[in-house]
Amino acid sequence: MPENKQDLKTKHERRFGKPDCEVWTPGRINLIGEHTDYNNGYVLPAAIDSGISFLFSLNSDEEQFELYSANLDQYESFRREDGKLPPQNWAKYLQALIQLLREEDITVPGFSVSLSSSIPTGGGLSSSAALNAGFILAINKIGNHEWSIKKMARLAQYTEHRIGVRVGIMDPYAILAGKKNHFIKIDCRTNTYERIPADMKGHVLLLLDTGISHDLADSEYNERRQTCENILYAAQHFRDVKDVSALTDEDLVRIRSHYPDLSTAEVEYVLAENQRVIDVVGALTDGNMDEVGQLMYQSHAGLRDQYRVSCDELDFLVDQAQSHAIPGARMMGGGFGGSTINLLPEIQLKSFVEEVTRAYYSQFGWQPTCLLVHPADGGRLGAY
Repeated sequence: MPENKQDLKTKHERRFGKPDCEVWTPGRINLIGEHTDYNNGYVLPAAIDSGISFLFSLNSDEEQFELYSANLDQYESFRREDGKLPPQNWAKYLQALIQLLREEDITVPGFSVSLSSSIPTGGGLSSSAALNAGFILAINKIGNHEWSIKKMARLAQYTEHRIGVRVGIMDPYAILAGKKNHFIKIDCRTNTYERIPADMKGHVLLLLDTGISHDLADSEYNERRQTCENILYAAQHFRDVKDVSALTDEDLVRIRSHYPDLSTAEVEYVLAENQRVIDVVGALTDGNMDEVGQLMYQSHAGLRDQYRVSCDELDFLVDQAQSHAIPGARMMGGGFGGSTINLLPEIQLKSFVEEVTRAYYSQFGWQPTCLLVHPADGGRLGAY
């Protein structure tokens, strides 16, 4: 369980001394635009009101890094010149970031950090991106670097690449650029963003966690990305095109003709999903929640049938939403587990949660975790 701020501060001061820097970074949701970020398409995420609190203290030993997780009640440490930490050690994110910055001729002084998270793990809320963003915000402050949001998001993205997950830029961008009561439409080709008001006309966003944890580094996530890149490489034999999201239906017809062994289904999904993001922005602007919901259902169908990253538990929850006439639902995140995101009138919330948890327990033998989320401000210095 996450600790309150005072308990975390007491433990930090007892172990590491007075904090020099305090940081908050939220988790994130994604209303629509899944697996499109690393294909340089459009996404529509938002920061949420659950996140990670950090306390940082500079060390007298500038080669030493120490980390304490209140959730795990676990202490980790490493020195700058230590070999690569094992995959199960969560301090690997900080180590990878320090090495990445070192290659940019930036030396991070040794520090100690304590953290406490209210982000449910394994639910697709991007706790690893929030962790990286917190480290980066503190290093930016400590080093007086004055990095832009774009720069910090890139650092967080490339840190995950070092760990072995070839993620796009959406998660850290949403975490760093979030604004209360707004979604963020990000063009991942140009790394530009636009904040979209989240007036949902009496509707709320409910996450239902399947309880199936996924590790994207060990899943088929990287394989899906490679499949899309293979289609892009094939298209480049016929014309000059730089991004998967810049491909056209004509490109795919040509590829199917000349390269019949290549699957184009994944790219077909990406192109349709990019248009759905644009359509959802328009529907939000018009206050048409029914259209937003139908586009979410279409997104899930594409993720299930074309991108093939869903699972039985996710499909069951989306089917339950449809059978209860919930306006919209889809799987959210990398897939193969994690959560669904559900758009529903607030007045239906209590009855739907009761009914879907009962049905899920009957089918799978355990209850999904329910979390009501709200678009919130992004990461910042200071306490939450």
